[in-house]
Amino acid sequence: MRVLIISHNYVHQAPRAKLCALGSLLDVDLSVIVPKQWPFQPQGLVKASHSKDPEYHLLTLPTLLTGKEGLCIYIGLGRKLREIRPDIIHVEHGTAAVSFAQTLLLNRWLKLGAKTAFFTWVNRDYRLKLPLNLVERFNLRYANQAIAGNQDASDVLRRRGFKKPVTILPLWGIDGLLYTSREDRSLRKKLSIDQSLVVGYVGRLVRAKGLLYLIEALAQVKGVTLLVVGNGPLREEMADLAQRLGVDTVFAGVVPHAQIADYMNAMDVMVLPSLTTPSYAPGFKEQFGHVLIEAMACGTPVIGSDSGEIPHVIGDVGLIFQEGDADDLANKLQLLIGSPSLRAELAAKGRRRLLTEYTHQRIAERTYQVYQELLE
Repeated sequence: MRVLIISHNYVHQAPRAKLCALGSLLDVDLSVIVPKQWPFQPQGLVKASHSKDPEYHLLTLPTLLTGKEGLCIYIGLGRKLREIRPDIIHVEHGTAAVSFAQTLLLNRWLKLGAKTAFFTWVNRDYRLKLPLNLVERFNLRYANQAIAGNQDASDVLRRRGFKKPVTILPLWGIDGLLYTSREDRSLRKKLSIDQSLVVGYVGRLVRAKGLLYLIEALAQVKGVTLLVVGNGPLREEMADLAQRLGVDTVFAGVVPHAQIADYMNAMDVMVLPSLTTPSYAPGFKEQFGHVLIEAMACGTPVIGSDSGEIPHVIGDVGLIFQEGDADDLANKLQLLIGSPSLRAELAAKGRRRLLTEYTHQRIAERTYQVYQELLE
């Protein structure tokens, strides 16, 4: 089968591991179109680098309205579609993306007869104004299949009238060889962390991540250091609260993606305390929580709030607390910190869950199944 993926996500190198896994499947001839450049946070404008991976063909096109995921348009897309003549076109720009409407129209005008699919993370109800509401209506009518990154996104699609098949599947997984358990704890010494247990967080420092509740919970737990990896506008408020409540805290700042596994291995427990909130425009509910599977891969037990997709990602390999409830989180932390045997049990189960559900290879295999269903 000839598959064409259109997405801004693969301007970055790291997610391309999924493309290698997908392109290596026996009957997949995979082409990928990405913008020539795209702005990301916190890196800024990133230019798409050439790919030497033999498993797929990476093509770059200039875009109008670069950086606006729902509004961007690919210049020269029709010419590439004629050259590739794909059996399947998979666009990863969302339900109301102008680029998906562009693709659907070109597919019809050029009489390619390709089956079409789109990806969406959006897990909250929303309203669209003209003309985007008409664009979305067109996209949902003529798409053949959807891939939703979480259960709530699938439910939102159904409420918006999409009656065709929906597969719940994250956009990409992780490398189970890069993210693995290591005995070396030298990073703790580098960070001036003593022999106390380490509770960690990795991600943006924003209010919607529930980080103030995490600090309030840790104030009820003795002999623990909080390791914070990431940066954001909440950093000073977090530092002030931690000092006021006596929570030993180390802020590591933003670290390169390749070093995240080292920091996960420096943690005894990793917490994702996300908070569903309408005040985080345009409203926030955790769409997946990729750091959870990174921690699982490293054998670090996880605790997560019940916001959005977190309970589905964790399943029975970690602990869930009621979002925004510092006392409930403190109880879960006490339970896990006080039981080395429970930490070891959850660490082993988390690693097994990662290998069976969330590696790049497994995500590629499930995406391939979606493509087979499309052709059938």
